Amino acid sequence: MTNNPNKDAYDEIFVNLEKHNKWFENSIPLIASENVPSPAVREAIISDFGNRYAEGWPGERVYAGCTYIDEVEIQCMDLAKKLFKSEFADVRPISGVVANLAKGTLRNCGTCTWSRN
Repeated sequence: MTNNPNKDAYDEIFVNLEKHNKWFENSIPLIASENVPSPAVREAIISDFGNRYAEGWPGERVYAGCTYIDEVEIQCMDLAKKLFKSEFADVRPISGVVANLAKGTLRNCGTCTWSRN
């Protein structure tokens, strides 16, 4: 990239990305969309998994080519059920808006419970 006329701009962008990463390492993000993923999650999302649509439930996807995504999702669901000692777990990602609506609904429901044990 030494002959690229945009090299200085690219270098400046990467310097700012590195500064941001250093700053973020020392932050506690409280916004759902800014959660810091674990190294295992970061490794998974830089694979093809991070660029795939897997809409629907395992085995009932809208898009083809999700065989291994289905297997991973089923394994993650099993791990989540074991961790939270539950009969059901949904590990599909949701947006912050949907998460906040669910939390607000639970908070305003007199008979609902939110358990993490």
